[in-house]
Amino acid sequence: MAQSKLTLMRTILITLITILSVQLFAQQEEQYTMYWETPSFYNPATTGLNYQHKASLLGRNQWVGRNTLGGSKNPKSVNAMYEFRGKEMNSGFGLEYSYGEIGFENSNAIRFKYAYHYSLGENRTISAGAFVEYERKHIDFS
Repeated sequence: MAQSKLTLMRTILITLITILSVQLFAQQEEQYTMYWETPSFYNPATTGLNYQHKASLLGRNQWVGRNTLGGSKNPKSVNAMYEFRGKEMNSGFGLEYSYGEIGFENSNAIRFKYAYHYSLGENRTISAGAFVEYERKHIDFS
């Protein structure tokens, strides 16, 4: 009996530690009006899919010339991206920098993207992609 109580207590303790040690993050990705210019921002499998080399620079400054409630800043975002396709490797590689400013929060992120493209015929390709991101967020209440 004592052994089963000890096992139960150990199970409860491990479960509580596991639940309390898990961190969850929720975020909102930047929104760009011309999303078709940076498909790899939303889906890394498109990195290097259509072009040998591609570079883009997008920016957004919302509510220009308008006072916001409470004196907060206007939401701003900038995205700079370069990607290329290594045809002999059937792969795409990309580098992306994003800056976002909304309310009290500023964020800077850099992404390294990779995609593998497998040809299924003349005009058909199946792709899989992934990215690694480093993001720094800063909150300034002043």
